[in-house]
Amino acid sequence: MTHKYFRRDPEKWGIVDFLKECTEEPFERKTDKYVKELEAIVRCGQKGRSKKAQELLDRYRMEPKLDYDRARKWNRERSRQVHIYQPTINEFSGNLNGNVTTTGTVNGGTFVTGFSKETRCSPIVSERSDEQTMPSEAAPSDSSFEYIPSDESDQVRRESTIFTYAESMTKADNIDAATSTSGATSKRSFELMDSDLKEEDTLSIIFNSSIDEEIKISEETSVTSAASSSDNDNELTFGVDDMELFTKRYLAMKDDKKWKLSTGRYVEDILYNLGKKCNYHNLIHSFIIDPEDKFVHSGFTMEELQEICETKSMQEPPQIDDDLLQYIDSFAKDSTKDIRKALYSPHPRLCENYNPLVDFAYEHVRTTVSDWVRLLEMEPNPLTITQDLPESWFRINVWRTLDIAFSDIPFTFFVGGEKAGLATRERKNRSRTLSNIGPMQRKAVGRKGDGYVRSIGSRSIDWAASEAGSKWEGDRGTKLIKECDLILPKVLKDIFINLARKTNFEEDKVRKINIPGFIHAGAVLVKTNLDCPKGYTCRYMKEDPLEIYADVTQFNRTLDALVSIIYAKYVILQTMKIVNEDKSENLKRWKNLRKAERTEVSDCHPTPKKRRVVDLNQK
Repeated sequence: MTHKYFRRDPEKWGIVDFLKECTEEPFERKTDKYVKELEAIVRCGQKGRSKKAQELLDRYRMEPKLDYDRARKWNRERSRQVHIYQPTINEFSGNLNGNVTTTGTVNGGTFVTGFSKETRCSPIVSERSDEQTMPSEAAPSDSSFEYIPSDESDQVRRESTIFTYAESMTKADNIDAATSTSGATSKRSFELMDSDLKEEDTLSIIFNSSIDEEIKISEETSVTSAASSSDNDNELTFGVDDMELFTKRYLAMKDDKKWKLSTGRYVEDILYNLGKKCNYHNLIHSFIIDPEDKFVHSGFTMEELQEICETKSMQEPPQIDDDLLQYIDSFAKDSTKDIRKALYSPHPRLCENYNPLVDFAYEHVRTTVSDWVRLLEMEPNPLTITQDLPESWFRINVWRTLDIAFSDIPFTFFVGGEKAGLATRERKNRSRTLSNIGPMQRKAVGRKGDGYVRSIGSRSIDWAASEAGSKWEGDRGTKLIKECDLILPKVLKDIFINLARKTNFEEDKVRKINIPGFIHAGAVLVKTNLDCPKGYTCRYMKEDPLEIYADVTQFNRTLDALVSIIYAKYVILQTMKIVNEDKSENLKRWKNLRKAERTEVSDCHPTPKKRRVVDLNQK
């Protein structure tokens, strides 16, 4: 007889939904049942149902075995989740006399079952919290169970966990007289339920086709990533739905548009194979390659990584004016006295004929050097006690150079202070629609970063981003690894996609877009850059750390940070010009006769919810 699951519309069939509804255990019996049911439907020969069943069988058996992988990932995830509703009691035989108590642990909490003197089963279920344990709450009068809820306001869940002795002990009617009267253990197993966690945002991912027809993949991303049971592990796992979205994006890519290496292999293919191995969210899932990532090294040869690093962008790197470089070099002194002497020396670009739109670069250099010299002259020198100073102090006193760097660009500012990213917000809300089957989704807020280079107007645009920390913990510090190797590159790709969409993904423009990023931890600066020189993959490169030294004799090396910031500014100006210019002839463009070649790069993979949010949703 056909399983009741397959009586529904074939278009709604899916292996994970079947596994959730199938009551058979263990997992192997579930999957065996699934395959046999599909084979039976195929043999029946009903046109629509048979075709869908064969399609699902192929997805389970044939490479890349997408449903096979999804099923096993679902099974691994449910082993991390335990819910106290839908309890069952294993069938057993024997006599139960006297006081019987069972104590065990459920997902970090404790449950105790035992018979009262009235021979009624009255287990108390409690859930342990980091802050407190909720007070006991009596069950309704028609129940012999007492229940301590994890959330007093969650009435529905509380009621679903209250059940009677008669209901729970149905399978214990036949009791064997041979059972010991001194005590017995009553084993309870708890069925796993799939998480209903949903990320607030939806994704709309568009890829280019040969006739410019858009293949739009729009789906509500369900974050089924379960928090790890380890207290030291705050990461979220890469769930089944994450893998499905990752695979959809990969399958939408065309081989002739992928990044082909001289070895004949495609970068996107290698990243996809690496991404399937990941149990946690990684840059790879957003098709961003960091050539310095050791995990990436496991999929590429050293020659291939070198080729990726050396692949040139179609945009020529900017050149800093020689006169400006010479002016910066004039401050490479060994004492604050000599530096101030250079500061107060007259300069033809900083006289009464000063033009802020033309000569501001020199003013920027002088102001920055003046700020840094002031710090060197303070007693005690604050750069020697950086471990005790807050993040805001560094932004005001050390990295003010970023705040003022864009003062000569109309309507452009460095916006700091934990502001939301415009590009990330746009991605999160790209697929919002009016209410239909379900209500309209709440508008998602972009990730709050530490700073953005933003142009203000009728439509504000982000051009670069930064992340900051109060102290430098080494290039392998936890905060630096997370922000520099995961958070910042995803923000930069959001900005990249937003700018590429403004160019309609024209090939010659997309390949010229560069998005600088800044990581400043204490008095240390790490400059990064994200671009897309070939294919669908974005390349994320990091420069060596630069420091604002506490020793004045190292001031010539301190100036490296200033030059790096000026260089990043010039890169941003180049990108602004690329995005804003339009060389196509108006009449042809308006008549839609000219269709430039397009390469549409996929969005970043959805950001997983933090453990705290996941825990609240589960409750």
